[in-house]
Amino acid sequence: MSSEQLTIDGDCKYEGKKSKTPRNLVAWQKTEDLVKAIYKLTQKFPDSEHYGLNAQMRGEALSVPSNIAEGAYCSLINETSIS
Repeated sequence: MSSEQLTIDGDCKYEGKKSKTPRNLVAWQKTEDLVKAIYKLTQKFPDSEHYGLNAQMRGEALSVPSNIAEGAYCSLINETSIS
């Protein structure tokens, strides 16, 4: 799939049809706050946790908006293939 068909910052485009991006979803917006809070919290962790709990929490926090975006994209594909 080319970058012309899907853009994350603008509208999602699939075969000429447009849909709102995941960034417009309330769930996505709340995850931005979650990620910022996790990064702020983990900055206070000791250096010994840099590659342990710190990295795990940050990675998991980033996976939430990624999963929302993936779900929104899959929904977009399903909507366009049905209609």
